[in-house]
Amino acid sequence: MVNFALIVSGAAAASSLFGMAAAHPGEHHDMAHVKRQIDARQLHAAAAKRSLGACQNSVKHRDLMGRSMTRRSQVLNELREKRGIQVSKYYSNSYTYY
Repeated sequence: MVNFALIVSGAAAASSLFGMAAAHPGEHHDMAHVKRQIDARQLHAAAAKRSLGACQNSVKHRDLMGRSMTRRSQVLNELREKRGIQVSKYYSNSYTYY
């Protein structure tokens, strides 16, 4: 007697292996090209980090962050009021940005 479940599971396993092998036919990876892409991405990330670090402590940045926090706080309060959410007296919605 033939075990139907064994045949089906074997066919499923074989088709999944074939599917992985035929997923990207003709694709070739040049490892030197991949390494150049990784190096370029790391250089870009380092430059972005330096750029952000340079302006992080400026007056303009602090003003922008203060306005953003005020705007978000107002939206939060409006949403709470709209939904009837009461805030505990121990909860403070004021944040100080340094």
